[in-house]
Amino acid sequence: MELEQAKKRVEELRTVIEKNNRLYYDQDAPELEDFEYDALTRELKELEAQFPQLVTAASPTQKVGGTASSKLPSTTPPDTLPAPSAHAASHSSSQSANKIRFPAMVRCGRGGVPPPAPPPARRRPTSP
Repeated sequence: MELEQAKKRVEELRTVIEKNNRLYYDQDAPELEDFEYDALTRELKELEAQFPQLVTAASPTQKVGGTASSKLPSTTPPDTLPAPSAHAASHSSSQSANKIRFPAMVRCGRGGVPPPAPPPARRRPTSP
């Protein structure tokens, strides 16, 4: 494939992929099956690898995902949250202790109660 053909195909692929990104991420109404979308993205990546001069910052291969859905509830950004109270600070330190105990609890499989000890091994009588 020559550069001009590749440039035209890259533009076509970007248009289709960007349209489907909007449909999938923003409108929750995908038109393509996952395997079709993946095939288009793979073809675009291959063309951009073969013709690096066609890679742009706006290419779908250089972006991740879409915008957050408006259906999601709004949240308070972390920098505007109130400072933790003294109670929260003491709770935090008790959580640290739980983190230390947690692996032992998981290994025991019984909420921190160790399983019963196995019966002692029987010894064979030794012959004189």
